[in-house]
Amino acid sequence: MSRTEGSNYSAPLANLRVERLTALVKASRLLNTSLDLGVILENFLGAALESLASERGTVYLINDARTELASFALAAAKPEAGKPRLTSINLPLGKGIAGHVAATGKAVLLNDAYADPRFNREIDKRSGIITRNLLTVPILNERAEIIGVMQVLNHPTGYTEEDSIFLIELSSQAAVAIDRSRLHDALVEASRVEKELDIARQIQERLLPPISLSRPNFEIASFSHPCYSVGGDFFDLQQIDENRFMVACGDASGKGIPAALINSLVKASYRHLLQRHQRPDAIMKNLNAFIRENVVEGRFCTMVVARVDTDAHCLTYSNAGHNYPLVIRRNGAVEMLREGGFPLGLKFSMNYEEYQQPLSPGDSLLLYSDGVTEAVNPEDEQFGEQRMIESIRSAAGSDPQHGVDSICAALKRFTQGEPQADDITMLLCRVPDKKGNREWR
Repeated sequence: MSRTEGSNYSAPLANLRVERLTALVKASRLLNTSLDLGVILENFLGAALESLASERGTVYLINDARTELASFALAAAKPEAGKPRLTSINLPLGKGIAGHVAATGKAVLLNDAYADPRFNREIDKRSGIITRNLLTVPILNERAEIIGVMQVLNHPTGYTEEDSIFLIELSSQAAVAIDRSRLHDALVEASRVEKELDIARQIQERLLPPISLSRPNFEIASFSHPCYSVGGDFFDLQQIDENRFMVACGDASGKGIPAALINSLVKASYRHLLQRHQRPDAIMKNLNAFIRENVVEGRFCTMVVARVDTDAHCLTYSNAGHNYPLVIRRNGAVEMLREGGFPLGLKFSMNYEEYQQPLSPGDSLLLYSDGVTEAVNPEDEQFGEQRMIESIRSAAGSDPQHGVDSICAALKRFTQGEPQADDITMLLCRVPDKKGNREWR
């Protein structure tokens, strides 16, 4: 006999519904009491136990992979001495009554738990509690997605459909609390990550060479803009002596933080190697071994290293799978330096060749990453090498900064605001027309 009729019914049905409505109103106030998900769900569970005269209850949440339920809140109306309290319960989706409700989204009311073959008796064995009856409802968010289960057990006289309706209403409020708490946690996490990325960005920027390294007989301009807060592109400029300079441009595989970590490792190793080597081929060989031994397999780095001798008017370079450097002659002719080898880190014991190219006064050298040539417009067409060559040719013989600005302007016109899909880096060096003369003609 149910609690809504006969001698077992302790109050008129109307009074019961008023009590339940009052309980739901009180429960709604729990949404503003805390942002701690555990605290909120224990409060909701406490409200369920009180309103449904239940001995115990559990709130389960579904994991991100949607393969398992994990208890997030457990409560007992009157904890009994000597009765063990489970600290956690994990159930595969579909197993037990809770797992069944999580898989189907349908509430289950059992007033004889052991008579149902879906009931998982293992939890009773672990806890020492005998489940006589139980009520289990899904927790649905505002998108009607099942995110968990709320379960109460052991009512003195058994559960009713009225109890099921009440618990479903209570679980809908719990769903709001869950989404609200998770959103808050996500915002806090996003803020933390943003702060860490900002620190990483500042560290990366400090690793870039200062433009003040420009000298009267060697001018340089650069541009570097990562796709995300940090990136895998890098460039470097180091002076060997009065007339010789080492320039480099690299691109670590991938994007974001993983690429930035490889970037930092390669940059630090490169600068260390410069203390012992000024030959680009030797630097490449040692960098290849370092990356192969210290970076996760499958990760690699493309790079071009060049030594510019402004007195001998000679460029010596080695290329490890990087975009072909461009030599821009003073008269506007553009030469692409196509010699090179494998990217760094793909094979053990690689030997790299170095090549020479004359570099006359007024000539420039452009190193760049594939983020320049592979930038796309709204029609998904790539910027390409030819457009880059045309834009740099128009600035031949001029200040390197003018050349970099010319490419950036051409990129902006071409992409038409299309989101940047890769890191963009450029390094443009120029040997002045006359040694010691910084007036550009």
